[in-house]
Amino acid sequence: MMRTLNDIRPSLYYASFAELIRSVKFILDKGVDVNAQGEDYDNALRATFQEDHDQVMQMLLVKEVDVNAQDEYYGNALQAAFQEDHDQMMQMLLVKEVDFNAQDEYYGNALQAASQEDHDQVMQMLLVKEVDVNAQDEEYCNALHAASARDHDQVVRMLLAKEVNVNAQDEHYGNALQTTSQEDHDQVMQMLLVKGVNVNAQDALYGNALQATSARDHDQVMQMLLVKEVDVNAQGEYYGNALQAASQEDHDQVMQMLLIKEVDVNAQDEQYGNALQTAAFKDYDQVIQILLAKEVDVNAQDEQYGNALQAASYRDHDQVMQLLLNHDAVINRKNIQGRTSFHLISAEKQMKTVETLSSFESDSTIIDMQERNCLHHAIFKDFIEIVNLLLKKDFDSNYADRDG
Repeated sequence: MMRTLNDIRPSLYYASFAELIRSVKFILDKGVDVNAQGEDYDNALRATFQEDHDQVMQMLLVKEVDVNAQDEYYGNALQAAFQEDHDQMMQMLLVKEVDFNAQDEYYGNALQAASQEDHDQVMQMLLVKEVDVNAQDEEYCNALHAASARDHDQVVRMLLAKEVNVNAQDEHYGNALQTTSQEDHDQVMQMLLVKGVNVNAQDALYGNALQATSARDHDQVMQMLLVKEVDVNAQGEYYGNALQAASQEDHDQVMQMLLIKEVDVNAQDEQYGNALQTAAFKDYDQVIQILLAKEVDVNAQDEQYGNALQAASYRDHDQVMQLLLNHDAVINRKNIQGRTSFHLISAEKQMKTVETLSSFESDSTIIDMQERNCLHHAIFKDFIEIVNLLLKKDFDSNYADRDG
């Protein structure tokens, strides 16, 4: 396919790209169009960014090159300078009437780019120019989010000195406080709290900042939040409340702090049920003992695992099962399929836990929703040892299930 003259980059582009100073001067003296564009919107100014040729840029700026021309990759010249990390070029452009609030798809405006990359000297220049500190992009929301996520405390300090919105929300992290909570940036968090950030703002994943902190085991950040009136029982989509988040990740010190604040030990989430069911499923002995010392409901049910005893049965956690049984766990409680803990362990060849439940007088003759008892499950899986143990319990070996 033949290329047209419009597809070919102008000679000034190549001279600028190669930093051929004399050639650039010669072409400019001939009165060439400094803003001429070729293939992919390339012009001479863009060529200087790719190779950091600030002397060439100075020559182009003298010739009134259009600093606000947009391309499909960078946005305008200032945004290109940020993406290529050319500090000298950024400063040269800011002296010109560059549009510092222009948006691109990658960074948003120039201030958001500077916030992500920790260019505090350039940020000061932008703030003097009254850049929009609350401009939003698709990734980090505003500049404060970007700086908080990257732990750029000097940048955060400068933004807070302006009237930046500390409670601006994005789809992923929520507000800037939730961003710092996930990353354990305690100095940034302290600054945000002084500015009155909303500690109970919710996001789609973790809920509030406390839940994000509990899941990540950030003790110091947790202490700062608890000093404020953070809602310890707020629910998130993924973890439930902060206690459930700490239970899932085996963060016993965090749990102790939450329990002092009278967190609801029986709050339920969609995945595991209450905190005890979570800890039982994951075999976190220390966490279980902490919860049992409180008035946790050992027999609370959820749709997936049943109660804590059944959750422990799924994973063959014999020690946890004994601990729960010693705290009045109902041994014959049925789950949504009508199965008890004895059904579950009989189907999983867990001989040790079968013996444990037998010692606690579990009823192994209970029929589930498929009209099967424990013997059916053990036979189906060909677990001979368990079959023999069950037959010693005077089972009716002729009992038929739904399938005969």
